[in-house]
Amino acid sequence: MSGLEAARRIMETLPSPIVVVSGSHQPKDLEESFQALDSGVLAVAQMPNGIGRPYHEKTTQELIRTLKLMSKVKLVRRWTRSLHREAASASPEIPDLPQLPGEIDIVAIGASTGSPPVVKTVRASLPGSFPAPILVVQHMSEGFTGPFVDWLNQSSPLPVHVPKNGEQALPGHVYVAPEAFHMSVKPMGRISFSGDGAQELKLMKDKGATAIAQDEASSVIFGIPGEAIRLHAAAYVLSPAKIVAALAVLANVKLGNG
Repeated sequence: MSGLEAARRIMETLPSPIVVVSGSHQPKDLEESFQALDSGVLAVAQMPNGIGRPYHEKTTQELIRTLKLMSKVKLVRRWTRSLHREAASASPEIPDLPQLPGEIDIVAIGASTGSPPVVKTVRASLPGSFPAPILVVQHMSEGFTGPFVDWLNQSSPLPVHVPKNGEQALPGHVYVAPEAFHMSVKPMGRISFSGDGAQELKLMKDKGATAIAQDEASSVIFGIPGEAIRLHAAAYVLSPAKIVAALAVLANVKLGNG
């Protein structure tokens, strides 16, 4: 039985917090690791480097941190398929959203441990006609960003890329930051790599952006969203399905029209 099949069986019989640890850097193996997220696995982590090898301490501490965070999840409450169903049935009428003076310019998503299935749900639920670029900064182990992008590309008409510095951000495209980088958008819509997630969200909110945080009930780890709320950086606190519906309202598009 493969690790992927084992994860599926566990989630079907006794849902438990599962972290997939991969020591392979082969694209096929890493892609299979991400497929396990569709079965309810909480996170995909890198096998630490051996003793005496470069970055041994860093990669070991990263795995320990992930395991400690995931061990606190007593029940797997979020399944990708369930999130898709919820998003498809959600009403796009979200109360108290601002009437934007013009077109939506850009969507920025900051995500950390436990977030990839939510990022996938948001992306898969939006139509191919979505009129703005979507920028994603996802905390990810070294070597995992490419397979993460490939996994996202399997489920939606919106193409996903790892951009180059200075690349033009195009409507209807999703851009995932390279490993160890944050992203910003310069004048004329050029992507630039550099910011702290919650602090930058607060800055954007203060400048007039519509800032949304995922709610605690749907979050596996309430880290970045909780910090954003603590800093008063989020104007709205919504579930993933309601985030999708809010984006549809703000962008004046209908869900499910491809």
